[in-house]
Amino acid sequence: MKMLKTVMAWYLVGAMFIITTVPRCFAGFSSSEVIALSLADRPADLEKLQRFLETKMVRERLKDLGFARRRSG
Repeated sequence: MKMLKTVMAWYLVGAMFIITTVPRCFAGFSSSEVIALSLADRPADLEKLQRFLETKMVRERLKDLGFARRRSG
């Protein structure tokens, strides 16, 4: 009986040591509302993006056809 108490005591000491040395992790879910755009900003942003992509595609197509932008000066 005394041997069982000794083994149990050392087991608890070891378990408490391991539990206290494990670093805490404060992870959690973040809400998506922080990065959400308002509905009024979305169409304007989509329009800017579409204009940029169309400009880039036109520029690349003209370059493929042999037209180059001349620099003045």
